[in-house]
Amino acid sequence: MLKNLNPDITDNMKYILGLFAVILLAIICTIFLIVPLNRDRNAQASKLNEENKRLAVLQTFAGQNQNYDALVKIQNMKVEAAHKKIPDTVSVEELLHEYNKIAEATGVQLLGIAPAKATKEGTALALPINVSLQGDYFRLITFLQQVENGDRFVVVKSADYGAQALGADLKLKADFVVYALKKVEGAPLDSTKKNDAAAAKQSIAQRNAAVKKATQ
Repeated sequence: MLKNLNPDITDNMKYILGLFAVILLAIICTIFLIVPLNRDRNAQASKLNEENKRLAVLQTFAGQNQNYDALVKIQNMKVEAAHKKIPDTVSVEELLHEYNKIAEATGVQLLGIAPAKATKEGTALALPINVSLQGDYFRLITFLQQVENGDRFVVVKSADYGAQALGADLKLKADFVVYALKKVEGAPLDSTKKNDAAAAKQSIAQRNAAVKKATQ
């Protein structure tokens, strides 16, 4: 191409024009080839970086929970322990059996328990109980400690010791409060419930008498 140029053009001009053509071609290649390739490479690098971050998060989670079954087991044990502290249902018979076992283990005598009316405290039912015991002072203290520190959540409100004759065992009356989430069995009914129960019994008796009279 350069040979067909005007013969008056010197060799230096030919070299300059050739160099200009090379530079122009390099610019065109840069604009249409290298720049798009660099843009794609940066986009791929950014995407790879995001994927690496996500992978790092997953690896961290997996490392923290590699013993997932053991973690679930521990959580279930905690839930069960909390449920023992405050179960759904508390029965006076169950408490009597429980306190009898503690009394036998500590060497004191359980004389009896007297439950009062259950009351609502927040989302739980509170059952006050008066417990009568007899035994050595230190063993009575051990009984109270085992009740208070046992699986069941118990509040020891008071502990009153009776007068002791020389060489005789102490008598102790303690007020406990135990809790249930849903139901208390064996506790005294309040007056309205007693009246409702009495009215229901009377209604049944009247109905039975009427049926018996009609069939005679």
